[in-house]
Amino acid sequence: MSKSSNLDYHTNSAAVGDCSLCVILFCHNQAQYLASHSATLRKSASNIDQVLVIDIASDIPIHDAVKREFSDFPSCSDMRHEKNIGIVAAMNLALAQVRTNFVHFLAADDKVTAEFYQSFKTLAVNHPHAGVYSCAYDTMNEDGSDLKNFQVTPPAISATYLSPRQVRDAIVRNDSWFAGHATILNVNCIRAIGGFDLELGAFSDAYVIYCLALQYG
Repeated sequence: MSKSSNLDYHTNSAAVGDCSLCVILFCHNQAQYLASHSATLRKSASNIDQVLVIDIASDIPIHDAVKREFSDFPSCSDMRHEKNIGIVAAMNLALAQVRTNFVHFLAADDKVTAEFYQSFKTLAVNHPHAGVYSCAYDTMNEDGSDLKNFQVTPPAISATYLSPRQVRDAIVRNDSWFAGHATILNVNCIRAIGGFDLELGAFSDAYVIYCLALQYG
């Protein structure tokens, strides 16, 4: 698939209230991580409805690697940017291809467990109109070794729904606990606020997460 030329979003064919999920994987000279992601997504295949791999101007195109590693995902497609247009613009272009109600943006060197997607589905079935689903996360070295949990104060001790007011109170009390790679976002809510704002630069994804959490929980 070639790079999209505009931000005209596809009509979301998923039923209102469902918890269909698209995983978007950005890759820039990181094809070596695709096999690991494929294995993780395969373990949680029943919870994932669409996979989109974005090649951000890698020196060597990754189409063949995607075809090899994700051949058993009928809903997987890939697209390539011949020039690096920046991650925010790339997120908007990718969002235009999403056909599900929820989306998870990942960089190829992020690592996710299959349980993350199962936990998301369990919560989303009961709270399909929430704007953000987030979890705690660890940091790791480039070799994948664990550097232990990133020390942020969690808003709750177990998986639960927080209303917009509870989100606000938790942020005022303990500051933000969100991380872009550890959040799943409501697609229709992102589109309702116009997508990711290029002018906000590196804060673009954080701004969307704050807006969605404070409006929809």
